[in-house]
Parts: sequence; structure tokens; C-alpha cells
Amino acid sequence: AIEAGVGFVATYPGSPITETFELLQSSHNPRPPICRLSLNEHLAFHQAIGYSLAGGRSMVTMKHVVFNVASDPAHYAGYLAARGGMVVAVGTDPGALCSTGEYDFRFYALHTHLPLLEPASAQEAHDLARQAFNWSEEDRLPYVIAIPAGLCYGIEDVIAGNLEPSDRVLKFDPSPDYTNVGARAVVNHQRLLERVQQAATKALQRGLFKSYGTG
Repeated sequence: AIEAGVGFVATYPGSPITETFELLQSSHNPRPPICRLSLNEHLAFHQAIGYSLAGGRSMVTMKHVVFNVASDPAHYAGYLAARGGMVVAVGTDPGALCSTGEYDFRFYALHTHLPLLEPASAQEAHDLARQAFNWSEEDRLPYVIAIPAGLCYGIEDVIAGNLEPSDRVLKFDPSPDYTNVGARAVVNHQRLLERVQQAATKALQRGLFKSYGTG
């Protein structure tokens, strides 16, 4: 995320992904983003959307069981058409090592139409997170990364990359399309489905696509 030029990170902490936020706000980062602890995941998601709509790159982190709390903004985040890349990092917990259960939040990808990435190693997590910001801007969609506890707490060597230039000028331009009510919501939904289809075609070209059912 630092390499990709993330400018804003929001979270409500929860294991196994709490340390991700702590590392992002670390003073050792050469280009630390604005980092905010939110009252809950719902507000954190909204803040990240706002920063993205202003043209900046944003990230929101949370654990799997509380994606429910963020589900309201997650369901219309795709309607809004991200400007700056937005990535949602979700720590999952097979084995319930630090959670109340093994809740599988991935069905939300079908509900929200947000692309879901599932890295299988620390290197993949690094590479996919960096690329997800680019893909988010290209596809005009927030990207979700599901990171299991084994990766969150694991230790592996990772080949890092260079920092992308950071010369973005943030500007929020109010648009009627940001109000998803009635007929406008229907139009935005149709636009979202078209972008999802285009993103699926690109995912095949990127070698990333895995379909959970139809659509």
C-alpha cells in the first residue's frame, strides 16, 4: 500500500489484521499516509470512499466478522465509481484463532459486486495489494483482499518494489450520481454491472479470475 501511494487509511481494529494499520501508521514509513481510527467499520468504509472520490488512494482494514457492520456502504460503494484506488483489506480467521467463529464473509462479493482477491502467500498479498490500487482506478471499483490469519501472523521474505510518485491533487466534486435513490440508483446499478463485466474480462487477462457461481 505504501509503495502504491496510499494516502489515507481507516480502521476499527480487530485481530488478525490490527497490526496492518499499525504498520501503515508507523513513523518508519518513508511516506506515511493519513491514518484514522474510526468509531466502527461503517464509518471507516465511508471515510475511505470519500478520500477515493476526491482522487486519492485509500484503504480500509477490518476483520471478517465485522464486514457486516460495513455492509451498507459496501453495497453501494461500486455504484459511486471510485476515482482514486480503494482497497478493503479483510483479515479472515480459519480455525477461529482470534475470533468468535470462522465466519466466511466472501459471499458479500456477490452482493456488492466488488472484486475479491485471495492471496496464498505473503508475496502474493504484497503484489496483489499493490496492483489492486491500479486495478481499482482502472475498473472504477473498490477491490477487496481476503487475508487469512495464517498470512497475517506469518513471517515470510517478500521482494519489495519502488515507491510510486505521489503528486496527486485532491479535489472533491459533488455529483448527483453520488445520491443513490430511486431512478438514479437504478441507472448507477446498471453502470456498475457494466463495469463489473468489463473487470471480469480484464481479470481473465490478468490470470486472476475465479468464479463462485454465475455472474
